[in-house]
Amino acid sequence: MKKRILAVLLIICTVLPLLPITASAAETGAMDNIPTKFDVEIDLCGRTSDINIKDSKTYYIYFSSNDPEWVWTKKIQVNGRKAAPHIFLDNVNIQVKEDTKTPAIELHGKASAYLYFINRDSKLTGATGRAAIQKNRSEGQLCVQVMKGTTVTCQGGFAGAGIGGSFATRDITDKVFNIDMYGHGVNMHFGSQTNPSLWSGTIIAKGGKYGAGIGGGQYVPAHDINITGGEINAHGAYGAAIGGGRWRHGEKITVTDATLKLTTGYNQYAPDAAVMGYGDLVYSGSVYKVTDGRELEDFVRNPSMEEDYKSIKVGSTKGKLVKLKVETRALTRNNEFIFFWNLYDILIPNANGRIDVQLLTLPYVQNYGWAINAMELELIDAPCNGKHDFGWVDRQSCHVWACRNMKCQARDPVAPGSASNGKHASSGWNTEKHQLLCDVCGHVMETDTKAPVLEVLENGKIYTAEDVRDEKTLEGKPGAYTFTVRDPAASGETSSGIRSVTINGKEQTVGATYSLPAPDGGNNDAGNEYTVVATDNAGNQTTATVTVYRRHRVQVISPDESKTYVDKLLAHNEYLILTLKLPEDAAVKLTDKDDNSTMPYENGEFKVGLIDRNRTFVLEYSTVYPQMELELGRNQRFTGYSADTDETYYLKDASKRNGSYSVGVRIDTTNATKPGCYFSSPNRYTQEQLAELDEQGEIPWTEYKYPDPSDDPDVIIIYIPEAHIDAAEYDKNASWYVYAKVENVKGTTYVSTPNLIADAEDPKAIDLSTGEELKSYGEYYGDLRFEIKEATPFTV
Repeated sequence: MKKRILAVLLIICTVLPLLPITASAAETGAMDNIPTKFDVEIDLCGRTSDINIKDSKTYYIYFSSNDPEWVWTKKIQVNGRKAAPHIFLDNVNIQVKEDTKTPAIELHGKASAYLYFINRDSKLTGATGRAAIQKNRSEGQLCVQVMKGTTVTCQGGFAGAGIGGSFATRDITDKVFNIDMYGHGVNMHFGSQTNPSLWSGTIIAKGGKYGAGIGGGQYVPAHDINITGGEINAHGAYGAAIGGGRWRHGEKITVTDATLKLTTGYNQYAPDAAVMGYGDLVYSGSVYKVTDGRELEDFVRNPSMEEDYKSIKVGSTKGKLVKLKVETRALTRNNEFIFFWNLYDILIPNANGRIDVQLLTLPYVQNYGWAINAMELELIDAPCNGKHDFGWVDRQSCHVWACRNMKCQARDPVAPGSASNGKHASSGWNTEKHQLLCDVCGHVMETDTKAPVLEVLENGKIYTAEDVRDEKTLEGKPGAYTFTVRDPAASGETSSGIRSVTINGKEQTVGATYSLPAPDGGNNDAGNEYTVVATDNAGNQTTATVTVYRRHRVQVISPDESKTYVDKLLAHNEYLILTLKLPEDAAVKLTDKDDNSTMPYENGEFKVGLIDRNRTFVLEYSTVYPQMELELGRNQRFTGYSADTDETYYLKDASKRNGSYSVGVRIDTTNATKPGCYFSSPNRYTQEQLAELDEQGEIPWTEYKYPDPSDDPDVIIIYIPEAHIDAAEYDKNASWYVYAKVENVKGTTYVSTPNLIADAEDPKAIDLSTGEELKSYGEYYGDLRFEIKEATPFTV
C-alpha cells in the first residue's frame, strides 16, 4: 500500500511541479489550478464500496494500475445541502451495472460539486435510466473542468443524459423506477473563464436513447447550462446534444470560447431533436408537406413565439469569429426539402460576444438554429480585424448580407441588412442589360444576349404559299406560309423565352406556329409583304421583311405514284399548257386525279387550262400493247388467243366437287396499267366477237387480285351443263374456255385457252383375268394382261 501511494505522489509531482497550492475546500467557486496536496486521496484499486462525500474538501480519486481493462462498478456520491467538494479524478473508469439504478457520479440532496479530470483519461457510464454524471434532486451547481490533453467520456444509460438528468419515470412498475432518483439537467458549468489554457481538455458526453448528451433525460428540465472553453463532443439520442431530452425543451444555454462537435439521433420520418435546445417530440401537430407526398412534423418554429424557451447562445469573448458547419433541414432553390445538407456559416458575435442560435436564419434554411441535426463550431481569427466590407454576397443562389472579403465572408445575423437575406427574386428581365437581376441586391441571376430565331424565315426572301383545298367543292382557297420562333441561349447563358411576336405591327398570340397569308383573288401576283419582329424577355430582337405569293402546286405522276414527271408552283389563274417529251409512237393519256377528267392532247401538248387550285394529274403512256400470261393449275400456261382454233387441251389439275370443276388461276402482265381480268364460259368466241362483247359491257370479267406469284392463286369454277352430259365420256370430264384481258393506254390484249377438257380423275389399269384394278406394288404370277380405262388420250 505504501508503494502504491508513493507511486501516485510521484505521478502528481512529475505532472504538476510548478502549480501553486490553491485555496482550501472551504472556499467557494472552482479552482483555477491543481493543488499539490489534497485533503483526501482515494485509490479505487481494490475498493469495493461506494464513495460518499458530504463535505467541501479536496479529493484526489485515482486508479493506480495501468490495466486498460480495469472497471470500477461502484459510484461516487456527493450528498448534503452544504457539500461542495473539489474532486480531482485521474484514470477513473466507472461502469456501474445496468440494473443498479445509479449513476457513476451523483450529486444528491441539493449538494454542489466541482469535478476536475486531470492527467490520464477517464470514462464514466451510468446504469439504465441514469446519467453518467447526474444531478439528482440537486439545486446546487455542477462544475466540470478537464485538463488540457485529457479526455473524459460520459455515457448515459437508457433515457439518461451523458451529464445531467435521468429517466424520471413515475411508473412504480417500471424496472428503472427509483423514487429517490429524479436527475435534473440544470445549473451545470463546464470549463474555466479564468484559466482556459489549463482547462481546455475534451468532454465526450453521449446520452442513452431518448437522453441528451449534456442536459436532461423522456421528462426532466434542462436549463442554465454554461460552457466556457475546452472541447465538447456531445451526442443526443432522440435528445438534444446540449439541452432537453425527449419531450423536454432546453433553455438558457451559453457556450463561449469553446469548440463543439454536436450530433443527434436523427430520424427523417419523425420529429427529432436539435443539437442545442429541444429534444425529440417537443413539437407536434403542425404538418410540413414535402414534394414526394410524405407529411412530416414541422420542425421549424418561429422563435419569436416561443417566449418561454429562449437564450441559447454561442460566442467568443476574445474577438473571434464563430465558424459553423451544420447539418440541418434546408429548402433548395426549387423548394425541395433536403434533410442532410452541409451548411457553412461564419458569424460575428455581438458586443457581448454572443450569438443567439435560435435566431439564425438564412434564405435556404428557415430558422436553422432551431433545426440543426449536427454542428461543428470553432473559433477563427477575423481576417478583416473588425473592419468588414459589408454588402451583398451570393451564396447558393441567394443574397446574403455579409463581408465581401472572400477570405472573411462573415455576417452579423442581427444587422439591419440581414433582414433582407433571401433567395434571389426578380420581377422581370432588365431589357437594357439583357439580364435577370435580383430586385433586392442586384445580383445577376441569369443572362440572355442571343436574339430569337425565326425558323424558315429570312429577311428579304420571297416565299410561296400553296392553296388549301375545300374538300366539298374541290376549289382552292388562299393558303399561308407558316414559320416558328424559338429563343436559343448562348453558351453559359439561359433562354429568357419569347415575350412577343408582331406581324406588320400587330401583336400575335405567342404560340408554336405563326402564319403569313397569301394574297387573294384574280391574277393578283404582286404578293403580300410582311415585317415580322420577335422579341424575347431579355429585350433581344430579330426582324425579317419577306414577300409571300399565292401559288398552286401542279404535279404529274405515274399511275402507281412511284414517279413524278412534273412538280411546279403556278400563280393563281395562270393558264397551263403542259409539254411533255414522249416517244412519237406512244399512246398517251393525262387524267385529273380528283375528278378523273381527261386532258386533251394535241401535237405533244396537254391543254390543262386555268389553274385555280392544286392539281395532280396521272400520266399514262406506252408504245406497245400489254403482254399477259394466263396460268391454270400447275405450269399450264397460255399467251395467245387459242379459242380461234379447233385444238383441244386436257386440263390435268382440275378438281371435281358437287358436280363442278375448279382450277387455280394466275395472271402475269407486262406494260399494263390495270390489273388483268378473266372469266370462263362453255361458249366459243373469236377474238373479234370477244372484243365486241367487251365493248358493249356484256362480259362478266373478274379482276385478278393476286399479281404476286408467291400469293395463292384465284380459283375459277367450271360448271357442267346438263346438255353436255349425253355421252359416256362426259361423266367424268367437261369442256370449257377461259378468257383473259389486260389493258394499257396503247390498247387491250386478249388471251384465251383452247377448248379445255377437265380431267379430274387418274387413268385405271384393269386385270383382264380378274376384272379388278391393278394395285401398286402388287404381286402377279404368269402372263399379266390388262386394259386401260381413260376418256382422254394416254400413254403406257
